[in-house]
Amino acid sequence: MDYLALTKSWLEKTIIGLNLCPFAKTPYEKGKIIFSLCENSSFDKIYQAFIDELGKLNSEEFETTLFITPNASDDFFEFNDFIGELEALLEENDLSKIYQLVGFHPKFIFDGMQFDEPANYVNRSPFPLIHILKTESIEKLNLSKEEAEAISTKNEKTISSLESKELNSHFNYLVK
Repeated sequence: MDYLALTKSWLEKTIIGLNLCPFAKTPYEKGKIIFSLCENSSFDKIYQAFIDELGKLNSEEFETTLFITPNASDDFFEFNDFIGELEALLEENDLSKIYQLVGFHPKFIFDGMQFDEPANYVNRSPFPLIHILKTESIEKLNLSKEEAEAISTKNEKTISSLESKELNSHFNYLVK
């Protein structure tokens, strides 16, 4: 399976195509996104690959990394706990001011929501992946809390407005 091609297609068609992240298009078009594949299934090996990935992202040339881990846990909560461990690593090494993590997973569920709520689709991806962002790139956006919340609300409305056929087209990897 071509994990990189499928991830790029998801980014183009769903994330950029539906404008779920209004900040993704420019770095993507400028080639400032690293697409990194880690096919390990062991969290220990993924952990080490993640550390190596931070070194690549440290370059001025890139703004963000999509760290694709297709063989990581199929269990969203287990994967989410692992992201918590990576965030702790960043915190312990004073890197949380430099990097921010966002988890994506085929079974993503926002805290306090039910599985089928439309908002969850915003963070559903073909495979488990970790979006590693440079904090300075986020700070340059200078978004207020209200502006960030407005993006989330707009995204939920966008997903909710999709007809079943279109929803399946964008999220065909979720259809069993």
